[in-house]
Parts: sequence; structure tokens; C-alpha cells
Amino acid sequence: MECLTIYLGSKCNLDCAYCHRESSAYEPGVSESVLEYVRRRSDIRIKFMGGEPTLYMREIEKVVEAAPKARYAISTNGINLRQHLEFFRKHKFLVCVSYDGAKEDVRGFDPFTELIDYPWLAVSCTIYHGNTDIKKILQEFSKKERIIGRSLSFFPHIVHYTSERNKEYRLTKEDYDHILEQYMEMLASFIDGYVKYGVINYAYLGLYRQLLARYNTNYRFGETYCVNNNLKKIDASGRSFSCLYIRDDDLSGDWKGKQQEIILRKFPKCQSCGYYRMCGAACIKSLDHDLECYFYRQLFTYFEILYVRHSEKLRRLEA
Repeated sequence: MECLTIYLGSKCNLDCAYCHRESSAYEPGVSESVLEYVRRRSDIRIKFMGGEPTLYMREIEKVVEAAPKARYAISTNGINLRQHLEFFRKHKFLVCVSYDGAKEDVRGFDPFTELIDYPWLAVSCTIYHGNTDIKKILQEFSKKERIIGRSLSFFPHIVHYTSERNKEYRLTKEDYDHILEQYMEMLASFIDGYVKYGVINYAYLGLYRQLLARYNTNYRFGETYCVNNNLKKIDASGRSFSCLYIRDDDLSGDWKGKQQEIILRKFPKCQSCGYYRMCGAACIKSLDHDLECYFYRQLFTYFEILYVRHSEKLRRLEA
């Protein structure tokens, strides 16, 4: 299945301090070329991002009208969630809501304050400096589960330090080591519980699935986590970029060749790295790329050892 992410625009009704989105006055609306592109695809998954994509509902409706049989997903802060739930339900959207589980909220909005009657819900959690205690984050998730009446899987991602604007929330070496220690403990506990007793710890299942997906990805040089042979990212006009948050390198045309040039220029060691196949050059916009590289190399090495050791039994989870 082809996967396409459409960045609708940079308008947002929050201003999260750690976000690396760069705002722009350029708001073209979904072009006819994009609509024609999705019309011609018989098997496609389309994800909408921003900014805050629910501020662009008319543009979303145009795409859905053009490709009614596509599978859809949206990444949202949740402020406008309830007013659009029926539309999302009608078209079976996977709705991914941002919630970081932090004691002191830096986002400015809590999306989980009442029951949510919706079957296809996911959660994206950002780990940033000051929010690295995974046990406390999971405790907050547990509290929210009792409020909204459904489970919340822990799908974490690390913050990317890209400018002075979000420098305060960059992860330090000590932060990365602390996160690694916790991730390794969680993975060992999850795998041990399943292999020995057949028990699935659902609190850790999201992290395990994330890493398993990376293990199976097999990126080739020039592919990244954000843009690869299975994932294309465009703005509303149809232009392709290596990063939709920082749209400073147009990849239209030979996207892989252009990304190869970027990676060779900025991070030449990536070309010979044995874990590129799982990492995909990490975040190529990060100003702390060396630290991200260190983190992923340690994490992927540990996961690979555990998975290979127990792969026969763990494959039952994939059935």
C-alpha cells in the first residue's frame, strides 16, 4: 500500500514550546494535481498533518471526496476533535492525538478530560527535556484511560532540537542515557513476560511495535524515516520535502538522490553505518544529530539482540 502524508499548512491553535514546525504564510490549498494524484490510486493510505490539520477541514473534505476508498489518518492536538468525530467515523480515520503525559503541561491543552466514543484512536507522546520519566508518563496515561474509557498505547518519539526556539527542551546526553535505560528495561520486561508466560503487557506494546517496525524496515541509503520508498510527504500544492515541518529542501524529482546528497554532506558516516537500515539517518534537521545517532545505535542494537534471541516465539505476536 502506498502511504502519502499531506502537510496542509502551518496554522495551529496551539504553540507548543518544543515543536520544530516553522510557520509560513504560504497557504495554497490542496491543488488539483494532488487531487488527481489520489484519484488515480486504488490502494493508498493518506495522512493529514499541519500545523493543526483540523483547521483545514475543507481541504481534507476535498481529498476524501476525490479518493473515498482511501484509508485515512490524521495527527491532531485534539482541540477540535469532538466537533469532527462523526466525519472521521464515517470515513474510518485513524485519529492520532498528541498527549505527552507530563505533570507540568507545556502544550496548553489536555485532550483527555472526558469520555471519547471513537474506535480508531492512537496517541503520540513526545519525550523532551523535563519529560523523560517513563513510569510517571505511563501513570498519567493510566489516569487518562479511566477518564476517557479506553486504553492508550505508549507510542513515544523524541523531541528534535532544530533552533533556538525549542533549545530549552533539547535532550541532553544524560537524558538520552536515562531514556535508554528505561526503554531497555521495558523491552526486556515485555519480551520476557511474553516468551515465558504468554502475557502481553499492553503498556509496553506500542514501544515494542515501533521498534519491530524499524527492525523490519530495511532503509536503503537515501531513504529516511520521514521520506522513503513506502512514504511520500508533500505539501498541499504537491511539492515534496525531506521534512514537512522545515520545508527548506524541495525533493521534487529525484527525491532519493537529493536526500543522498544532503546526508553525505551533513552526516557522511551514515553511509557506512550498520544500523542505517533501521535508523534512516535519524532526524536530518536535528542540531543534535550526533546524540540522536548515539541513542538510536544503542537502542537498535539492544532490540536486535533481544528480538533475534526470541524471534521464533515473538513472531506469534505478528500473526
